[in-house]
Amino acid sequence: MTTKTIIESIKAQGGKITKTRKAVAKYIASCKGLFCAKDILANLDIDTVSLYRTIDLFVEMGILSPTVQLDGNQYYELHTHGEDHHHHVICKKCKKTACVDYCPTTTCQNVPGFTNVHHSVSMLGICNTCN
Repeated sequence: MTTKTIIESIKAQGGKITKTRKAVAKYIASCKGLFCAKDILANLDIDTVSLYRTIDLFVEMGILSPTVQLDGNQYYELHTHGEDHHHHVICKKCKKTACVDYCPTTTCQNVPGFTNVHHSVSMLGICNTCN
């Protein structure tokens, strides 16, 4: 997803394009892998409250997907429509991530009384570089 498509998605859903939203859109479009609010704050000069509001809005709009909580931080990735469902393995030392195509649970789609059910599986390990 590019900065342009993120901004178009915000507009299409009736959102305003603010300086903060544009800066966050540009940053997350450049990310390879998972990121957290702390990563964004370290790279952008923006207000913390505005960032968290922007992240919440982007999740609500389907631009971001929360993936895993690690060390007290919620990690996200760009939600790309049409992409195959996948999970991540995260290095406990350096936080490097890798996509895992295998899904250990396929039954969550058939939960009685619920629709549009999503799940995430947290896999932690130590990457070859840190090992």
